[in-house]
Parts: sequence; structure tokens; C-alpha cells
Amino acid sequence: MDVRKSGVTIRPLVRSDVDPVLGFWWSSFIANKEMVAAQIGGRHDLSFVATFEGHLVGFILARIEYLGIPIKAVCVIHAVAVEPKYKGQGIGSLLINQLKSTCESRGTPTMRAFVSKDDKKLMDYFKRLGFHRSDIINLEQRCGGES
Repeated sequence: MDVRKSGVTIRPLVRSDVDPVLGFWWSSFIANKEMVAAQIGGRHDLSFVATFEGHLVGFILARIEYLGIPIKAVCVIHAVAVEPKYKGQGIGSLLINQLKSTCESRGTPTMRAFVSKDDKKLMDYFKRLGFHRSDIINLEQRCGGES
């Protein structure tokens, strides 16, 4: 079914969306749903879901974080996903555009997505949506546990 010609609704993600979002798409990726649920709501949460005919078909998990030098407000996209049978129909773009519009209205000038250097497909997707490689270099150090 082509949703581009039909009504896709984009709305803020609410707590009752956590189980469907994480249970269906991310159960193997995010082990602690309470970690995500705790981030929902409040003035820093910018997460949205896409619904079509009453069914959840996509989501974006994002929030305002204070990063960089100088420290400034940045919208960080933690995840964006579309149900496989709805991919390629513009739902991801609708979610990104809603997020961008919300950032603009709140005076947050930058959106940032962290993408694995090996994930060319995801990198190309974000580039098509107007993202570009930034001057930020991400360094990390493991703190116990897994290596």
C-alpha cells in the first residue's frame, strides 16, 4: 500500500508507544526499555511516531542535548526506523522533517545523527535528507564490562 497518497500522521511519542516501538523493532538492540521510557516527555524530548490507518509504522527517537565547544543545544537523533513494508514511501523523511520543524520553532539550530562509519546505506540516507559530515570527531573509551 502506498502511504504517500494517504494519511500518515506524525505525532509526539508517548509512554504507551514504548512497548510497540521497542518490542517490535528494537528488542534485540535496546535491552533496557525503561532507559528509553525515562527519556520520553519533558522539554528535551523530541521523539515522534508515524501512524498509518491507526498502526505504528515508524518512529524517531531524538532529544535536545548540550554538546560541543562552546556548549550549545543540539538535537541528537538516537534512532529512526520504518516498518519494512512501508520503507521507501517517505515516512522517514516525514519524521525527519517534523523533527527539523520542531527544532527550528524551538531555536535549536543543529540536528545530529551518529552513524557507524561502516553503514554506508544509512550514511547515504541521511545525506539525501540534507545531513553532512560534521567537524566533530567522536572518541570513546570503554569503562569496564565488555571490551
